[in-house]
Amino acid sequence: MDIAAAMEGKIVHGSKRPAQADPEAWFLWAGFCFFRFSAVQGLNLDFTPRFASGMDTGGGNWSLLYRGLGENDVSDAQKTAADLDFDGMEANHRMLGGAFFHVGGASHRKLVMTPRYRRLISDHVWETHLGGGESRLVKDP
Repeated sequence: MDIAAAMEGKIVHGSKRPAQADPEAWFLWAGFCFFRFSAVQGLNLDFTPRFASGMDTGGGNWSLLYRGLGENDVSDAQKTAADLDFDGMEANHRMLGGAFFHVGGASHRKLVMTPRYRRLISDHVWETHLGGGESRLVKDP
């Protein structure tokens, strides 16, 4: 993932998502977004959700910044499904920009909160995306 290349000639880059309640509104998910500093310098960016408008974290920037951007000002990160099955425990996650592994729902899904699942997903990330568990700083038994 080359953020500099993705940002070339753009003001923002990230995981662009449509608002559910307003067909014209959209937001960049707050967990994966980048901004050209000159465009946001002095702005009081607002990464809180706007649930009434159907926007998750990052929705607060719609009226502040995103509304005024043209289509050519925005770089939408590639999203790839990372559906996993760990011994019958299915998980639907995403790769963003070809390099950012997003564990969806980590703050509220019961499955993700179990120690066994956390171990399985951790092992998967290390083995699949980080070159193997040998380079872990902390090695649990």
